[in-house]
Amino acid sequence: MFGAFDNKWVAKGDAEQRSLLGDTDPSSLADYGYAYEVVSEMQVVPVSRRSLVQVAAVTLVPLTTLLLLQYSVREIFLRLLGALG
Repeated sequence: MFGAFDNKWVAKGDAEQRSLLGDTDPSSLADYGYAYEVVSEMQVVPVSRRSLVQVAAVTLVPLTTLLLLQYSVREIFLRLLGALG
């Protein structure tokens, strides 16, 4: 029982017994599948739309405080309506 494990993993077999792609065990195939999944999900530019929205929101929150210190809410509302209409 332990001899097969020892021959396969512990003892160094000759190079002809080992293949270039590794072992055909399910764990080896799962490793290849995971590596393929990671590579296929990679993006050319590591920035998503969600991260851009988060950065914009974090930037605009302090700016709105400054805007409210400079102008009244009514004046901001009227300017927004004027810009839209």
